Amino acid sequence: MGKAVEKVIEENIYFADISPEYIEKTKQNLQKLTGKEIKRFNEIADDFCFHNFDEKFDFIIGNPPYVRIQNLNGRKEQLQKSFITASNGSIDLYFCFFEQALKLLKENGKISFITPNSHFHSAAGKNLRNLMLPHLVKIINFDHFQVFKNVTTYTEMVAKLFLLQFYLFGCVIVRLRKMLFAVAGLRPQNILLVFLASLENLKFRYEIVLQPSQCILTKKSLFEIFRPKCSYKTLVVNLIRFSSLALIILFVLLKINHKKASLIKHTDSTDVPVCLPKNAKRHQTMKFVSNWAKTGKGWFYGLKLHLTTDLKRKLLSFKFISGNIHDTKVFMDLNKNLEGIFVADAGYCSDKLSREFYQEGKRILFTKPKKNMKKIITAWQFHLYNTRMTIEFSIRDLKMFNGLITSLPRSMDGYLANYIYSLLSCSIS
Repeated sequence: MGKAVEKVIEENIYFADISPEYIEKTKQNLQKLTGKEIKRFNEIADDFCFHNFDEKFDFIIGNPPYVRIQNLNGRKEQLQKSFITASNGSIDLYFCFFEQALKLLKENGKISFITPNSHFHSAAGKNLRNLMLPHLVKIINFDHFQVFKNVTTYTEMVAKLFLLQFYLFGCVIVRLRKMLFAVAGLRPQNILLVFLASLENLKFRYEIVLQPSQCILTKKSLFEIFRPKCSYKTLVVNLIRFSSLALIILFVLLKINHKKASLIKHTDSTDVPVCLPKNAKRHQTMKFVSNWAKTGKGWFYGLKLHLTTDLKRKLLSFKFISGNIHDTKVFMDLNKNLEGIFVADAGYCSDKLSREFYQEGKRILFTKPKKNMKKIITAWQFHLYNTRMTIEFSIRDLKMFNGLITSLPRSMDGYLANYIYSLLSCSIS
């Protein structure tokens, strides 16, 4: 049996903030997690970077302040002398928070911070990148998505060996009940919460990180990570066998998404090569459904995946076709059961398609004009076309994080199972 929530808070949860106001908010939020009175809080009302901590921690979770070091007046020289990440360039205060957190971490401990992503590319972030590189497991880059309301900073989340990986889409401290039970059930662990009171306007969810790569590329890797009691061959056979069940689940999710879909929808296609171009002549597994086709990136041999999503990036429909079939021939069948304002790229540009698809009061198609077309568009249409980046993100995630592209299966069933699991993974992530 694990410890009670109030005992975990009293014995294992520490929180640090330089602001007394946020310290009090954190106490209030922690008290909401349990119906019983919390007799003792482990608050640290001090500067996180310079506080003399008595112990090290298993988890450090936080939202460091985003302040340029030039704006810190008297603290600038002190920070530059104490932290290698602040030693040169126009650095940000959160650089020092990373360095301090690493110093306070126990062996095999775990850090998760949500911060701006400027240190990815800035010269000043070189020391921080070098410091994090040996420990880094996963980066979630929110790119242009604004995680915080009314704040225009580009954020990322960085995790160090984080088995229970926090997306920090949310206020961990308000919705930490499940996490507290999980920690208490494993073994006594000390958790340090840093600047969490300022995360109150976010939503929270967590995921399990399986390995420090973008996705599990092979069934062999999956077998080695989970070490199931069955043999490797049994695992492979059953993954393919249960892909039909995964497909049913995927279709159920699509039906649910149809009911909750936003008015504006996006359709796009992407190349799905089944092998490298140099191996196409010798490829046998998918030769009956694959073909040569050319995109802006060059020639490929394989299939095309057509997708329709809404503004919230929920998958609404999909269709795999041979690579050499034109986009306009797929659009009607792909979206026959959907209604709304559809936005597509120049590949779907066709007056005939637009007329056939149009139903007054139900659906209309806007396609981005081709470069050689001289068409005038309204400001509203211009902004509508710019929303297409959402489906581009979905396609990127499918390829980078959900393993859509593969050339490893040795049967057509293996390829199809991979595509089904990839789409299902993207739909529920």
